[in-house]
Amino acid sequence: CILLTKCSDACQASHIHRRIKMKQIIIFMLCASYVLNACSATEEPYVAEDAKNDEHHYQEQYAEYLQKMTFGSLMDVDTIGGPPLDGGRKDPRFEEFKRTTDNLLAQVGKLYASELAARNLSAPRSASTYPVSPESTSATYFDIFDYATHKVAMLLINGKRARNEYFKRIGRRAYELGRAQCMEYDPTHDSEDLRGMRSSLNQLLDKMMELKVLKGYGTVWPKGAYEKWEEKGKVTFDLWLDAPIGWGASARIFEEEGVASTLLARVVEQHFSAYLVEAKEHNFNPSQQKDNTRVTIRWKLEGVL
Repeated sequence: CILLTKCSDACQASHIHRRIKMKQIIIFMLCASYVLNACSATEEPYVAEDAKNDEHHYQEQYAEYLQKMTFGSLMDVDTIGGPPLDGGRKDPRFEEFKRTTDNLLAQVGKLYASELAARNLSAPRSASTYPVSPESTSATYFDIFDYATHKVAMLLINGKRARNEYFKRIGRRAYELGRAQCMEYDPTHDSEDLRGMRSSLNQLLDKMMELKVLKGYGTVWPKGAYEKWEEKGKVTFDLWLDAPIGWGASARIFEEEGVASTLLARVVEQHFSAYLVEAKEHNFNPSQQKDNTRVTIRWKLEGVL
């Protein structure tokens, strides 16, 4: 009996010990879970301090749209992304398209991170995805990502015509979104209406200022502009822009590749195109105006009808 009692006591003690040990394990797991949750709750995601502290920030939704749209315009080049996917994810080419997209974004991200490091700026949050705020809205970081995207594009797109079409595609899409957001902007589409063109151009550029992708602007028209337009369907005017978005990237791309990538210039081009008017930059060289204050572009307008 004593032996049985001892065995019973031993078993009971062992059982109690296991219960105590199990409680300790559960308590430890709960404590560990609490600590991990507390850390994850208090630990903030990495933020590039130089981007956060930048003096000039763009409107977030428009800036991020511009970055994704610019990259999308690169993928739209037939020799890069191939024909459009008909069935989205169900298209048999979707996986190949996704691999191409990921590889291309990695190339852009690598150059983006390298350019930031070369300027002793804070590293990006990620070099394999699109920038997010404050990187996407910082004028400095936006400009560097814009340069990286265009530089990769220039390495992959051959021929002046194909390169110009790439930038025109970006301008068309930026123009359409800006137009959709500007309720006051209502072009008459009348190629003879130079006054309407001027007025609606101001409305569009006012919207660009509201989106903070431009700090200021102004135009200088020659005397007798309306009479010249009515008589010959041609006129030249000067447009100046203060701190236009992506200007640094534009100056570098022109200097290195000989192509004018100026985003707002492409938007202005589309504005006149809506009136069936061809707008061309006259002797425009961004690399000679590296300072982004009061960038001046001379435009030659000519009716196409």
